[in-house]
Amino acid sequence: MKHLLVIVFCFLFTHCASIQKSAKQGFLHCPQTHFSFDTLAFAAQATHQFMCINTGAQPLKIINIRTTCGCTVPQWDRNEIAPTDTTYISIQYDSRRSGGFMKEIIVYPSTQQKQLSLFISGEVSANPNKFIMK
Repeated sequence: MKHLLVIVFCFLFTHCASIQKSAKQGFLHCPQTHFSFDTLAFAAQATHQFMCINTGAQPLKIINIRTTCGCTVPQWDRNEIAPTDTTYISIQYDSRRSGGFMKEIIVYPSTQQKQLSLFISGEVSANPNKFIMK
């Protein structure tokens, strides 16, 4: 029984220590994680900026951003984000493909925080210049 109590105590101690450590780090928070372009005209400019805030106690950086395909291009500030400061992640979508879309953008902060997923979606109208045979 004593061994079980020691194991439980050790687990709780390490868990509490990890919570305190993460509270002292930077933490990237994006209030809006999904944006819908609704309906886009074919080849229209399609750009959206996601606002992100460092809600932690230490500075952080966005190390990398990955997208699920080449039709989605991210741009971001590579400088440190101080606690309580705001940064923007700009996402440009290539709307030269007709039909519906939903794309994931994965943000990797410099802290022990897990990656953050952002999403864009919408519907692109048909190409008006496409030749259709009847």
